[in-house]
Amino acid sequence: MGTPYSWAAFTRALDINPDLSIAHNLYAQLEVDLGRAEDAMLRLIGRSKARGSDPDLFAGLVHACRFCGLLDASVAATARLGGWIPVSPPAPDKLTSCSVTTRRSLPKISTPLGAQGR
Repeated sequence: MGTPYSWAAFTRALDINPDLSIAHNLYAQLEVDLGRAEDAMLRLIGRSKARGSDPDLFAGLVHACRFCGLLDASVAATARLGGWIPVSPPAPDKLTSCSVTTRRSLPKISTPLGAQGR
């Protein structure tokens, strides 16, 4: 279930500096990979209330929300990022497929990536 070294490194980094937003962002990536997207999302929402304009927190929140199947929340978190992430607009013929894609529910991932064949 993930390397104990990476888990320990994030725990230590956040113990030393709980306001280290990049650590929260990267820790969320690990949690999502381990099937704990909801835990990551809840932690990042709590952190964002204290530091509402931090792009690293919202970048992690975008990722966690997507894996929880909350696409509207992911889009809202992306909007909070503002100009921090360069996004190129979709081609005109892709606009319809984008709007359809964001309205359907995606299945939740219940097992960590790569663990299906074990």
